[in-house]
Amino acid sequence: MKDQALLLSTSKQFLNYSVMARLVSFSAPICTTNIIGIAANFFAIFLVAQLGETTLAASALATSTYTTLMLIASTSLYAVSILISYAQRQAALDPKKIGLLFQSGCWFSLLLALPIGLLLWYADFLLHCIGQKAELIALTAPYFKFSAITLFPILLSIVISQFFIGIGTPRFTLLTAILRLPAMLFFSYGFILGHFGLPQLGLAGVMAANCLVQVLYCFCLFLYLYFNPRFKTYALFEKCYYIHWSSLAQLFKVGMPIGIQYGCELLVMTCLTYFMGYYGSQPLAASQLVSQYSLLVIMLVHGLSQGLSTLISGAYSQKNKQLVMQYMNAALLILVILLSIVTFCYAHPEALMRFFIKEDTQVTDSFLKYVTYFFYLSAVSLAIDGFRILLSSGLRGLHNTRFSMYVGISSLWLVSLPMACFISFTLHQGPFGLSIGFMSGLILAAALVWKKMRQQIALI
Repeated sequence: MKDQALLLSTSKQFLNYSVMARLVSFSAPICTTNIIGIAANFFAIFLVAQLGETTLAASALATSTYTTLMLIASTSLYAVSILISYAQRQAALDPKKIGLLFQSGCWFSLLLALPIGLLLWYADFLLHCIGQKAELIALTAPYFKFSAITLFPILLSIVISQFFIGIGTPRFTLLTAILRLPAMLFFSYGFILGHFGLPQLGLAGVMAANCLVQVLYCFCLFLYLYFNPRFKTYALFEKCYYIHWSSLAQLFKVGMPIGIQYGCELLVMTCLTYFMGYYGSQPLAASQLVSQYSLLVIMLVHGLSQGLSTLISGAYSQKNKQLVMQYMNAALLILVILLSIVTFCYAHPEALMRFFIKEDTQVTDSFLKYVTYFFYLSAVSLAIDGFRILLSSGLRGLHNTRFSMYVGISSLWLVSLPMACFISFTLHQGPFGLSIGFMSGLILAAALVWKKMRQQIALI
């Protein structure tokens, strides 16, 4: 076998369809869980859109800020499944080691929730400092208060999900997500629009519903783990009040680069959203509408990437170079298929827009123009970023989390953001210039991570 593996080769040596089926089987529950999770948000933003363009524009500021901070914490917890998967495949496995990783994951979530929750509590003050419109800030303040309260139970539920993914049973998280969805839809409808005797909270109702459901959901999950005899061998709750510093350090070492990478990358996109706000409510509302569809695609890619990193981690523990390459190539082929479907859908922007905006609602030509071009630009951006995300995930499976972090952060902050500002403000290309400039850093990052992945595989 050549030292420099040719990713995306279709030879049987590098692309095995049974391996591809295994990746699909393992990742599908994670992807579906992500989609179900984002479906509640999709529905919530649909309800928010019924409250008017101003509220929809305010939701863009609120959700972009929340998602950035939330992603730093949630993606850091990916380390739980990666390390559990690696530990489970070691020859002399002590099941209690998995229990220690689970307990440390819970402590890790608390350490993350404290500072990030504080930032969320005062996030409306941040929007005021950067000059966003007062009428939009007023709508976001209650949203941020509820999101700060909700953060810790959300992170605990993510730790439990990562535990099940790590031991090779991601379907459990899918089942619980399906059970949770009706409650999320019910309370979102009630709190946002004021039905079923619940107070009408508008935009804040999105997080009020999330808060109520997540607390109950997290409580039920812990009861299930505690009383189910299947998990007794892991000693999940044995001396859980102690902090196991070595396990926590492992999670911190693997998880924080992931969280910092995702958080810093998304922070660039959040900055672009803030810049979009300077052009008025119309482009801000249009970008929020388009982003709901893009989030669905990103959740699928992230689900696939998480399954990929977990499976590659298992193959790497056995030093199986060929299996690592087969998993990587299979993931890239799945991405190509997904992007083909997305491109076809995005070619019909007005039909996608009408899902959020009623037929009898008059839409201005300028708003339709924003939506149309944002969909086209998003299709290109998703293709480049999806490729980069999967390659970065492959590196994480090989326990190299730092390279993709450094490349992602430097490319987006030193290339994407300056280019976006230059094209938008200096060349006077407006909101579209922000999206075009953003893609420049993605292209550079994807190329560098591709090269590093080839080198890393050769070292196995």
